[in-house]
Amino acid sequence: MAVGSNVNPNYPIPGIDQSSKGFRDNFSTIKVELENLQAKNIVLTGDATGNAIIGNGSGEVVIHTTVAVANAASVGENFSVQYNLNGKLGGDSNLLYDYSTQTLIVDVPSPDTTYSLDSGRARIHNFLAVQADAGNAVLNIAGGDATYPTVQLISTNNSGVGQANLNISNVDAVTVDTLNIQFNSYNIAQLNANGMALGAVNLANPGGPVGYFEVYADARQDVANFYSILEYSDNDVRFSTAAYDSTMGLVLENTGSDTVAGIRIGRTGNLSLHTGGFAGSNLSDSTIAVLIDRSGRMGIGIPAPQQRLDVDGGIQWNLPNTANVAPVVSGEVGVAVDSWDIGVYRSADYTVQVTNSAGLIEITKLLVMHENGFAYQTIYANINDTSGSPGPTILGTFVASISGSTMQLIYEAVTNNSTVKVDATYIPL
Repeated sequence: MAVGSNVNPNYPIPGIDQSSKGFRDNFSTIKVELENLQAKNIVLTGDATGNAIIGNGSGEVVIHTTVAVANAASVGENFSVQYNLNGKLGGDSNLLYDYSTQTLIVDVPSPDTTYSLDSGRARIHNFLAVQADAGNAVLNIAGGDATYPTVQLISTNNSGVGQANLNISNVDAVTVDTLNIQFNSYNIAQLNANGMALGAVNLANPGGPVGYFEVYADARQDVANFYSILEYSDNDVRFSTAAYDSTMGLVLENTGSDTVAGIRIGRTGNLSLHTGGFAGSNLSDSTIAVLIDRSGRMGIGIPAPQQRLDVDGGIQWNLPNTANVAPVVSGEVGVAVDSWDIGVYRSADYTVQVTNSAGLIEITKLLVMHENGFAYQTIYANINDTSGSPGPTILGTFVASISGSTMQLIYEAVTNNSTVKVDATYIPL
């Protein structure tokens, strides 16, 4: 009974005849007080534990007027608050408090995950379930800080320090949709089960990346740039393999022409240049064009070079303006056409073509070998005119000589600016 009510709570009195007017007067008083209640706002005062209590958990309280609530407490189980639904307080709503599990559920009529809110700062323990019926954004996080808003994933367990997981999943296990990362409404990255794509990801394959890491460029010539801001430093982009029996390479592929080239470090530390591969292939030993071993010896067409420069086939170079540059062998002048360590016991058959600055051509064929510290050479053919007539060498001279452990074939041109082409066939002995 409301405070200050004029309704007689003891009327009628059981077992006593009473007038009909008394019935009518008491019912009229009840009717007036109900009408007054409907026309007024309801203000509940008291504390959260005692005075202001709505309901007992057995039903609903429906209030059709504007209600100002202060220090209101709800008792019973599964009470809830709904907004924009005829002012109804019911058990199937936007905001649900599950008394049995002491959890708060937002906008999830049948949640499969629950969570709770601590007092003080809003902290969420266990799991948070947020569902959206319509619209693209399920959850918006806005920072009111004037500097930089931050979203943090923090582990409160010492055994998990430094680790936080952001798990993205789709109920459809066969979907090809990717996770898009946007900056100012533009997609800049895509992730799926294969890996990540960056850059102009609108050019990526349908369904996202097919490789572990893909970079796309739209209208720029540079696909990727690496910058270092350190001064006076040696900067590197490092590709490493931890396994001894593995190689590591950088593959350059032209898909349109179905070709592959690249650079690779081998299992023993050799650096090799590769050409002639096909699109999709790796850098294998069969595509080595140039190899530099760990001691700095270079082999062109030779997988195991024995000299500082070891060439399988012919070479061509222009003699310098000063053709009498001293080679390794002391006392001799000219340019070393070929050289090797005398520990490599072999002979060689050379074909040397020389064209001087006046256009004269001379072709010389000679054999070179060494034995017991002595060098031997013999010219067995020489052509120095267009008629093919043999004759002595007229555009330069050859000297086979040994200095220390180095064997050299030296050519000295008569005139500067001569072009020399050499083809050598090595004969192991």
